[in-house]
Amino acid sequence: MMPGSLQKFGLSVAIQNIADELNETKGLRVETSIYGLEQRLEPKLEILVYRIIQELIQNTLKHAQASQLFIHLTKTSQNLNLIVEDNGKGLA
Repeated sequence: MMPGSLQKFGLSVAIQNIADELNETKGLRVETSIYGLEQRLEPKLEILVYRIIQELIQNTLKHAQASQLFIHLTKTSQNLNLIVEDNGKGLA
């Protein structure tokens, strides 16, 4: 299943929607910084990045006991950089 916001509006809006939902419902403060995505990515790449972010968020919620999550996504002419950080307990 793919969220409608990803199909209709693209990756930036879909990521922000996830962040807004988590801020409202999970007690997790989520901040995003997204640069260089003024134009849509190839649909398969958008889905792939979205699913990766979903999995990282699930891992944070399930294991990290974090109160903050930061999602940084930057697109340059040749690269797409994704950094997801939390203030959780880390690996033991």
